[in-house]
Amino acid sequence: MKNKYLERINRLYKDIIVPNRVKFEQGKWYKRNENNNDWVELIVYKSGQVSLSHSKGTATYTSHLSFLLNTTGPYTLEQLVDYMYNGVFHKFYGWVEGFWDKQTLSIYFEKLKENNEPLYEVSIKTNHVPFYKATRRLYKCEQSYRTFLSEMGENPDEVSGSFLVDKYLQEGRGIEHKITTCLKQLHAPYEYFVRFPSGATPDIYDRVNHSVIDIKRSIKTSIDKEINVYKEEFNNVTVIYLLGSRELIKNENGVKKLSFYKWLSFQGFFRDLTELKQERVLREIDKIVKSIDEGQFNSDLHDYHRTLVREIIEYDKKGLNNPQISERVGISYKYVNRILQGKVLQEYSGDYPKIYKEKQLSNKKKKTDIKDEAIQLFYQGLSNKEISDELNISKDMVNYYLRNAELNSKALINKRNEKIHNLLKTYTTHETLNEKFSWIADALKQEYPSITQSIIDNYYYSHFVRTEGEIKIIKGKENQQTLVIELFTSGKSREEISQILDIPITTVRDYLRKAKLGRKDILLIRNEKIERLLKLESHQKTLRIKFEDIARQLKEEFPDITARTVHTYYYTYFLKK
Repeated sequence: MKNKYLERINRLYKDIIVPNRVKFEQGKWYKRNENNNDWVELIVYKSGQVSLSHSKGTATYTSHLSFLLNTTGPYTLEQLVDYMYNGVFHKFYGWVEGFWDKQTLSIYFEKLKENNEPLYEVSIKTNHVPFYKATRRLYKCEQSYRTFLSEMGENPDEVSGSFLVDKYLQEGRGIEHKITTCLKQLHAPYEYFVRFPSGATPDIYDRVNHSVIDIKRSIKTSIDKEINVYKEEFNNVTVIYLLGSRELIKNENGVKKLSFYKWLSFQGFFRDLTELKQERVLREIDKIVKSIDEGQFNSDLHDYHRTLVREIIEYDKKGLNNPQISERVGISYKYVNRILQGKVLQEYSGDYPKIYKEKQLSNKKKKTDIKDEAIQLFYQGLSNKEISDELNISKDMVNYYLRNAELNSKALINKRNEKIHNLLKTYTTHETLNEKFSWIADALKQEYPSITQSIIDNYYYSHFVRTEGEIKIIKGKENQQTLVIELFTSGKSREEISQILDIPITTVRDYLRKAKLGRKDILLIRNEKIERLLKLESHQKTLRIKFEDIARQLKEEFPDITARTVHTYYYTYFLKK
């Protein structure tokens, strides 16, 4: 089975990127008008879509377009897995529909092994969340990751046995010992790893205040022990974490929680150091934290996640929708939604997800009103595009509402035919019916993407003529000019046309020049064809034979041409070029 996401993204690449149909400038999306090559701004709907047709539909998500413009296609499955592994996807998508299947899981797993990454479940769950969730989704059983490991030819007990979990915890203790060793060297006024009769063994103990401080690897690490046990035994409980926002100070159920860097900056023994000594201490701490997770360390350095969540919440409060927020903060609108719902980075969003969900519930109720308005506007005679603009929703959503209201395709076709009829009845200056049919098709294309000129043609002859008769709906061509061109293309000379139509020869020449059929035009066309044939390789032994062959090929189109004509062009123009 082919990968659904790979097929979809390569199809969009071929339909949109290769013909250069879209661009993104100064925070706005534009599509190229194929008729005049002008760039037209696209409206981004609340769904995150824009009206940009392709071989499988009429709308495209901006997340797809952002990905296509910022990466190199066409794509291979290995290339996409590499993007997933390196976190490229999550700059554009919250999740990637259709990407994960057993083949992509297998390629990703091989990449983990190539990079000597830990394969035990705790590590994978922490550091490769999308991959881990995909194994849970595709292997629906109690021990899905172990089942996946077995299918990959691995021994689950060897890969994710308890001894590896112990190793993971051992590494955590090693980090704690490094931090406490650093504090001892600074003569911090604390005791370390004191064991109490209750069994409690906090990392740091302040005997003067009978308070404890526990060190955690990450802001995400559970603090159940500190809340449920330490809080009952000690006067004050503080948790200091190494990975996470360096500015945030939280209170979780009576336990103070802050970054080790923030906590250190409050300590008197640290403040008493010279600036040079403080810098040395911080560099040493940086080495320890970087050894845990260098990527997270760099993010924390700029307080990236906290700032990101804060910006997203502020934009949401201002009333911006998720696609608009996405464009401003540089991540996919789906990931914005996951943050606002508290599914990711919840440690920075506080209680806001609850407010957001209540607002979403309210918006859901409003959708019922929007649906009723869409139906009402349809009955008032508005087009789908007009309804879309009026309600600020996508045309696809309008179609969805109308279909559910059993305003079926027949009703929509009748509405479309009514518009075709009115446009046909409108007198225009078009010279031919084909030109008018093309104009009507262009006028209705945005509203009815599947409309073609042949639909207008069929409606005209099967319905319009029957009801309206032979009324004049176009200006039509000037008959005299049409006759001149027809006679000339049939082989008549200018003098003969002048005599047949009884008009001055200068008028004949004017008509022909307007149609680009003047003497100079014809000579230019003839010479271009001579030159093209001269450039072609041939098997004739002499130039004279080649000149005769070219004259023979062009004789029907240019009756006066001879081998001498070709000979003259060759030596007068062709050789000079």
